[in-house]
Amino acid sequence: MTTNTTLSPTSSSTILSSNITSGNNTHSPTNMNTSYADKLKKNKVSPLSDFAYPNEEQGILFSCMLDYKLRDYLVAIKDLVHGPQNIIAASKVSQNRVILFLKNEEMVETFLTDHGGFAIESNFIKCRKLKSPTKRIIFSNVSLTIPNDVLLSYIAEN
Repeated sequence: MTTNTTLSPTSSSTILSSNITSGNNTHSPTNMNTSYADKLKKNKVSPLSDFAYPNEEQGILFSCMLDYKLRDYLVAIKDLVHGPQNIIAASKVSQNRVILFLKNEEMVETFLTDHGGFAIESNFIKCRKLKSPTKRIIFSNVSLTIPNDVLLSYIAEN
């Protein structure tokens, strides 16, 4: 009891095209592209438009100990700067140092004048500004016959 069934070329193509156009096939090119695009939209990371990159005046620099991780330093400092929202960025840099950027220059000033550093366990770590203000004094038209000691004493007095 075998039955021979023959399909004409036109009938098979009609069946395939009806499956694709009817929406029963979920692997059609349009469905794949649409779902992939939807996934990209959902997983897309957009940058913060209001992020202000810190400058050198907002930076605090201190030496780090090899026993502690960067997270340990941030946990110790967060209460001294009134919360973690005031810390913009932190990173380990060369020569076993850590740089920490605060929200503004005033916070750096108040942190350094009020605390001058922070403590992790029993270790006190002294901090300083990333960019220290420098003063340059230039003496011009000074005679070579005036000794350096006289100039140094003049600077010390004034």
